[in-house]
Amino acid sequence: MAHDFREGLYTVDKRGRRRWGYPSIVRGYFYRRRAFIITLLLLFYVTMPWLELGGKQAILLDLAHRKFIFFGSTFWATDGRFLMLVLGGLAITLFFVTAFVGRAWCGWACPETVFLEFLFRPLESFIDGSPAQRKKLDATPWTGGKLLKKAIKYTVFSALSWFLASTFLAYFVGSEKLLQMMSDWPGNNLGTFLMTLALMAAFLFQFGWFREQFCTVLCPYARFQSVLMDADTVLVGYDSRRGEPRGKLRGGDGGGGCVDCGPCLRVCPTGIDIRNGTQLECIHCAACIDACDSIMTEIDRPTGLIRYDTENRFRGSTSKILRPRVLIYAGLLAAYATSFVYLLHARELTDF
Repeated sequence: MAHDFREGLYTVDKRGRRRWGYPSIVRGYFYRRRAFIITLLLLFYVTMPWLELGGKQAILLDLAHRKFIFFGSTFWATDGRFLMLVLGGLAITLFFVTAFVGRAWCGWACPETVFLEFLFRPLESFIDGSPAQRKKLDATPWTGGKLLKKAIKYTVFSALSWFLASTFLAYFVGSEKLLQMMSDWPGNNLGTFLMTLALMAAFLFQFGWFREQFCTVLCPYARFQSVLMDADTVLVGYDSRRGEPRGKLRGGDGGGGCVDCGPCLRVCPTGIDIRNGTQLECIHCAACIDACDSIMTEIDRPTGLIRYDTENRFRGSTSKILRPRVLIYAGLLAAYATSFVYLLHARELTDF
């Protein structure tokens, strides 16, 4: 086990320079389920501004006119209590999910993961090749072939960023109004045009270059997750009791279960070694579980050396999933949801 792994970030060297990551993809049990959930989230994101329910845009956040539409219901600036309940409910949901299953939000639903791992990285693999080929390409001097590949990649990235930015803007401007602006001369809608370019640049910067640095350096959620988690939180972890002492695969039965093969490191989007224990950079995406299970299956050993479990169970102790903090969060969440539904049902609209 590395003794200094908590003294720095895996994606930054000791001199503060960026270490680029080239994660591989293992299409295992958890990857397929993540792909299904993330596909639904992507479809939700790209369709909600363009769908109509009851003659209204499905989701519209018209800040200029203080008008907010959610699935056919219209809310105004005077409906502040609903905003309070929604924001409070989202906060409690985050607390509940984190206390129960750790950073599942990060690995399964965060826009960073959704867009980067299932849109930008697959396109990058298609254009630049496998992780080994991408690493070799980045290390070679600039040639005509390298320049062409980079130009093609960032052109595709720019087009995708423009589409995502335009879709995002449609939530606030309105899809019909946005389409009218897009068919007009940009100078006639200069503010909206510049906003689209700014959002496009932000998407391109984040998913084309900054990437996992946001999770490890800037994301506030990573900083306070440790307050919400405890030894009974379900998380992605390594069974050191079974895996150590690790060593290369041999014919005998000596040593631990870990054969030190390396795929669990190569698939990690933030570059960590899960065998070092719970770490701030881990987003609980379960890629290392799929990688380890695939190797264990190949060498005819039991799977689950890396798995979803609690720290107490990894230590060999008993674990209690339904504990006070989880039940309190669940009760608060139910109270918020009940209040929202009741107030929405009892609300009477008045025209002035």
